Amino acid sequence: MKKFLTLISLLLLLIGCAPSIKFVKTGKTLPPLAVNADVKVYMTKASEKYEEIGIIEAKGGDLEARIEAAKQKAREVGGTGLIVGGETSSVGSYYNHATKQNETSTVINQKFTVIKE
Repeated sequence: MKKFLTLISLLLLLIGCAPSIKFVKTGKTLPPLAVNADVKVYMTKASEKYEEIGIIEAKGGDLEARIEAAKQKAREVGGTGLIVGGETSSVGSYYNHATKQNETSTVINQKFTVIKE
């Protein structure tokens, strides 16, 4: 039973490392891009003219993982670029059965604006 609980704890930890993505459409519907299509990432507003397609909230993982997950979603909705927005964090607590202790974790939420250039 202890091995089972340890395995479940490890699986939950691994699942928690991959970002989850929430997309809200704010523009028109576009056809998806190829899975390997280039998606530009802007840390500030894009200098070129663009059309906003939607907003992505990526939750969890590190910044690189959040950007990659957001790029994948942008391709799915026809976006050719992402504007990186603000970052927020939330703190949660859970019981770790492997260590038999209460632990806390911080989850980073990152917003992106999906654009079509």
